[in-house]
Amino acid sequence: MGENKTACIGFGSNIENRLSYIESAIKEMEKQGFSILKISPIYETPALLPPNALEGWDRPFLNGVAQVQCGTSPQQLLNSLKMIEKNLGRKTNLKWAPRTIDLDILLFNGQVINTEELQIPHPEMINRNFVLTPLKEMEPFLEIPGKGKNNTVLELFRRLPLKLPTWMHILNVTPDSFSDGGQLDLSNYTSILQRISGQNIHIVDLGAESTRPGAIPVSPEEEWQRLMPYIHLFFDFYENKIFRPKLSLDTRYPQTARKGIDMGVDIINDVGGLSDGMLEVLKDTKVEYILMHSMTVPASHDNTLPIDKDPVDEIKKWLHEKISILKEHNISLDRIIFDPGIGFGKTADQSLNILKRIREFYCFPLRILVGHSRKSFMKLFYSDNPVDRDCESAGLSLSLVKQGVDILRVHEADFHARVLRGFIA
Repeated sequence: MGENKTACIGFGSNIENRLSYIESAIKEMEKQGFSILKISPIYETPALLPPNALEGWDRPFLNGVAQVQCGTSPQQLLNSLKMIEKNLGRKTNLKWAPRTIDLDILLFNGQVINTEELQIPHPEMINRNFVLTPLKEMEPFLEIPGKGKNNTVLELFRRLPLKLPTWMHILNVTPDSFSDGGQLDLSNYTSILQRISGQNIHIVDLGAESTRPGAIPVSPEEEWQRLMPYIHLFFDFYENKIFRPKLSLDTRYPQTARKGIDMGVDIINDVGGLSDGMLEVLKDTKVEYILMHSMTVPASHDNTLPIDKDPVDEIKKWLHEKISILKEHNISLDRIIFDPGIGFGKTADQSLNILKRIREFYCFPLRILVGHSRKSFMKLFYSDNPVDRDCESAGLSLSLVKQGVDILRVHEADFHARVLRGFIA
């Protein structure tokens, strides 16, 4: 074995128990001495097919990317991956046929290789949403060698004609959230995790303080007492599993954030937008961070963006200031996810305006999250009852997918994912 090198391996399966084949491939890579550094979330996409595809070939794939460390040459790595495919029953006689496992070298240690048998970077990776989407959620600022300047994975993702979203499922451990207060408890939590795992939901966002207008603030101590058992059970549920959703903690308190990070939380979702003490948390850890724009927490109908000013421009000014602060403290922007804060300090008209113009935030080198689900601005065109707004929320999700939003934070994420599956089939 030579010097350790880093490679990105694309994986996919569209036969029978797809996840089982993918898990087996990951285990086989480890058996062959490859260290798994990172594994992306898994995304479901339609099969790529030629015009003369045979009946039965049109089966959706599960796809993702693994970042591995190995001591082999690119050719040796290719040989190893081909052997794994063969051992897992991959048939090689028909290129586009359904397959138990598909393993492709996407990138190898920053090298550019162009031989008859091996091309690195993979020549089609910049055109494939099922490659760029998982790779972006793993390494958004990764540059693709040989493609010139301005070719980070995030920038290439923005140019795709059809972009895949990352789904964030909202779980509130609160008695008074605006649409689902009191519905989650420890007795039904495991069944919810089981359900969303079956739909390949990518992030679970766990919150314990309602931020609806008029909500009573919760102390950091009470918030943590509510959250702690659910965090424990989350990691117990996914113990020894290769794939799990990232766990996001919806909190504005640095005390809660630190405790959650110590337990293994992946993302801090801060509705306070760099609230007091949160900058120190970021400096001391490597956790991902959702930076949300808000006027007040809890939200207030009496404190909104000025109605005589452009809401997108106002949020852009705020975001410029926050990015400057992050850079001053040497916090890498690849950890930062921006949320414009729909409904937080915005009138209904302003919220809808922002959603329609979400692309205007792509001038910032940040992933974008939108939390539109069941929000009160929908009273402009539908029910006063938040629970009745899931169909409208899903319709807006499709609109945001077309605009290329990176992460969609929704109630009933499995329902939204099913709607999208039909939309892109």
